[in-house]
Amino acid sequence: MSAGGYGAQFYIRWQRNRYRVRPGEVVRLMEDGKQLTILDARKSEAYERLPLKIPNSVRLSPEELESGISGLELDPTQPVVAYCT
Repeated sequence: MSAGGYGAQFYIRWQRNRYRVRPGEVVRLMEDGKQLTILDARKSEAYERLPLKIPNSVRLSPEELESGISGLELDPTQPVVAYCT
């Protein structure tokens, strides 16, 4: 019973984190010369509280992403990293 519970917790955590990219990996990709598209998709309140500027990033609010009015065209061959809170 205990092994099944721990196995389920591990599986849920794996599902949640399988596409997550750690900051160190993003830095490594940038240093290797890979072209990345970084989307700064923080909520407006979070952006106003901490207006951290991410170099070479595109600022989009979550509302713009949901409505599709961003007009952002992405290259499917390049990695896209979304930074959100």
